Amino acid sequence: MHSLPATVNNIHGIHCRPSSAIVKAAKEFDSELSIKSDQGDAILSSILDLISLGLHQGAVITVCAEGSDEVAAAEKIVECVEAIYDYPDK
Repeated sequence: MHSLPATVNNIHGIHCRPSSAIVKAAKEFDSELSIKSDQGDAILSSILDLISLGLHQGAVITVCAEGSDEVAAAEKIVECVEAIYDYPDK
């Protein structure tokens, strides 16, 4: 198993748009991917699992990957979690 920390940078947290992008990215890999947070855990094959965590900007999570491509998978999910999906407030 490979684990990496990540911080949610998106202004409005991990809502529908970022959740969709994260789950879509997770499907590109053979490894099983999950997120662990203070709010709970989510398996990244389920968008509802991820949205239900209610991750806000600044939340620190752990991305966990297990499988043949676990290092690349974990790095990609960290990249997705730390991306900005919303336009900045004006």
